[in-house]
This record gives sequence, structure tokens and C-alpha cells, in this order.
Amino acid sequence: RTDCDSSDGKCWFAGGADGANYPPSSLRGLRSPVAVTADIGVNLTFIAKWQMEPEYADGTTVKPGCPIKGFDGVQVRVFMDDDEDFTVVQPDGGYGTGPSGETALYAFLSEGVYDTTAPCSNFDGWTDSSSVFKKFNVALGAFAGEHLHFEFLFASDAMLEGPGFWVGEIKVIGQGGVLYEEAGGDPAMVPYVYMPAAPAAGSIRPFSGVPVVAGYPKGYVPDLAFVKRMVTRRAPWSAKWSAAAPLAKLQRAYVGWSYGAPVFVRAMLHPGQEACVRLQAPLHGALQTATLFALRTKIGVTSVTLTMRVPSFPFTPLWVPWQSSSSPILDPSTHRFDLENFGPILRKGQDFLLCVGVVAKLDIDLFQHYLELPLTYLGAKAGADGPGRTFLLAPGNASTSEADPWGGFSLALRAEFVETWHPGWMLKDSVEPAAAAAPVHGVRWESRAVALTTAGAAGCLVALV
Repeated sequence: RTDCDSSDGKCWFAGGADGANYPPSSLRGLRSPVAVTADIGVNLTFIAKWQMEPEYADGTTVKPGCPIKGFDGVQVRVFMDDDEDFTVVQPDGGYGTGPSGETALYAFLSEGVYDTTAPCSNFDGWTDSSSVFKKFNVALGAFAGEHLHFEFLFASDAMLEGPGFWVGEIKVIGQGGVLYEEAGGDPAMVPYVYMPAAPAAGSIRPFSGVPVVAGYPKGYVPDLAFVKRMVTRRAPWSAKWSAAAPLAKLQRAYVGWSYGAPVFVRAMLHPGQEACVRLQAPLHGALQTATLFALRTKIGVTSVTLTMRVPSFPFTPLWVPWQSSSSPILDPSTHRFDLENFGPILRKGQDFLLCVGVVAKLDIDLFQHYLELPLTYLGAKAGADGPGRTFLLAPGNASTSEADPWGGFSLALRAEFVETWHPGWMLKDSVEPAAAAAPVHGVRWESRAVALTTAGAAGCLVALV
């Protein structure tokens, strides 16, 4: 308690010590020591004043349809005798609203008093400042017949603080007279300091919706108020950030597909053949990395190759094949090819093939060698004339299977494309490269149909559902 301008010269005070502001992330209660019987005409009366964090209605909500009018605040609530189920009660005239009717106070959410399943009225309270004592009245007739305790609850979030909240001359008055009066000799009000419970592993934080993946140590107070979010919101308009590193400024995009399929389909890739998928350069640049998703099952395969090819006959390589080793017994299941500084630079919109092959060194029939691949579902793209078109290629004679050999399924192959400019390209308006008379690599290819031979790719890749 502290000295104040009340009738008995004393008030209860929620604030800092020795005139300091109240601390951040604070949750304090002041409860009645005895129960009073509510009835029609029974009222809780008191005087109060406060100086807290300024009102700030910025459109943020504590839950859908419940916008905040401020952050720190105080509310009055009652609970039945021997029951911790509180009900927030309204003083005559209410707690006030923000400029557009906002009512909620954020600290009641951030400090874990209520979660987003609570009604919007639970987040009501006084905020901002009222520099002189005012008398308030809370009608308790709605709880007629109940034995009630009442509580003044103060909450602050992790950001701005203020001097605090003062309350005094606390009475409960009924039609027959005074039922409770601290200054009249009844037991004193009981202060409570709430300690926020450490979030349990597997729970969901009420404001962010982020799951807690590990329990906090006992006594650890998490940043429930999202200090970083609050600081960013209040950043001055003159704030500056250092320039990004040159590599960070480059555009990046992904081509290809990771694994995803309604049913599990796999295929066996044999030496002497390649599984190819057609892709398109999303920007002017080059491949940085590529990842092939495989299965561990194999026979005789010692490495996996990735070859970038021209998308038309004779499917000439655009660069030497990249290789990823495969251990003697089981395949590592994921092959990551580091292509940085090793590969051609393509124009935006230029089509190309990525073809996967295998290398075997065992002295047996090559058709008995294989690596199993999981197939991802592309649907009609696998057979259409564009990105996603999938077929089997025999590099020795450039013969191919029909498009879409696996009925809508293709390789689980994904690559990162990074912006790069070929030194010989002319820029027009500093954006698009000038048209070239010939492909980037200076080679013209004839387009002609190729009959699939028995020794080619036909029948070499078997899909197992």
C-alpha cells in the first residue's frame, strides 16, 4: 500500500519501487479476502487513477473480430467462492473504447491470462491514463445468491511501461448497508503476483499460433510480447539498413519438382539409358545446385550422372555430365549436384533437358544393373510439349521412348537457378538481352523424327506400382 489522496490516506498501488515505472511482462492481482453474497442492489465501489502505456489502436487484434485499443491495463473480475473460474465485470459506463470502438488490451493475451478461445469481453480494461482519482461502481446483481470474491487485475506487456495504477476506498455496499470495507476494519485486500507458466512442449502459443517444440526451463520467462515485432512497428521513418551482399541481390528460382504423388510409383533406371525431363530457364542465369531423390535399392550402380542437354535431336549435351557417387551396398537416396561455376548460362525462357543416368562397373549383363527412383506426379505435363515433358533416352544412338512413359509420373528432380549474365550478351534497356542470330552455344540442330530401336530406351525403364 502507499499514501494517496483517499479518505483514509492509503491506496493499493501496482507500479515500480521507489517511484520507478512498473516492470515489463508483469501480472498482478489484488483480491478480496472474504466472500460477499451478491444480490440485487449489491455494488462494488472504489476510487482509482492510473498512468500506463498510451492507448494505441493500430488494427492489431487479439483474435478475429477483437481489435486492440492498447496494451497494458487493469480490469475487475469476480469468481465464485472456492472457484478459480473468473468473470470479467464492467463498471458503470464501461472501460472506454478506442477511436473506432476497439476494446481489447493486448497484455491480457501476451501474459497468458486468456487465450484466443476466450470471449472478446475478457480482454476489456482501463488503459492509457487518468491522472485524478475517480469513483467507480460495479453492479453485482447479476450474480444474485452467489458468494463472490473480486479482484483488480493489472497486466503489462514486454514493451513500454508507465508509473502504474492506484485504487482505494474499496467497499461492497448492499441494500442493508456495507458488506465489506477494508478501511472499516475488515480484513485487508490480498495482493497476488502471478508467475507465467512455462509453455509446455507440444502446446500452441495463443497469439502467434506457433507450436512449442521444447519446454522452457523452470523460471524462464519467454518473450510472449514479441519485442521484435513491437520495436519494428515503432521504428523511426529514418531507419536505415546496410546494403545486401552482392550475391544476395541475385534473383533465384527453382525448376523441377520434389516428390509428391497420390500413390507410390517407382522405376528402375539401367546403365545405357537416361531419364530426361524438359525444363525452362526462369531467368537469365545458370543452375546452381540440383537434387535427385532416389531410393536405396540398387544393383551394381557406382555413381549417378546428371547431364544438361539440348531439348531436340540429337539431344547434344550442353556441358559435361556431373557425377554423384553411390556407395557399394546401398544408395544414399539423395544425390545433390553442386553446379556452381560449372555449366552453361541460359537465356530466360530457353528450354533444356536434365537427364539422369547411372554408371555400373560390375562384369555382368548391364541390364541387371539398376537404381530405383521414386516418381513424382505431374499429370498431363509429363506428356505435353513444354516443361515437365518426360521421356527415356538412349545416349548411344539418341533414340527415345514415347513421351510420358510412366503415365503422368516423372523424376523427383529439383534444381536452383541463379541469375547470371553471359559476358557476350548485349542488354536492352538494362533488362532483356539482345536477340541473337544463333543459340547461345553457336550450334544449329536439325529436327527429325527418330524411330525407337529395340536396343534403345524402349522397355529399359520399368515402372512398378
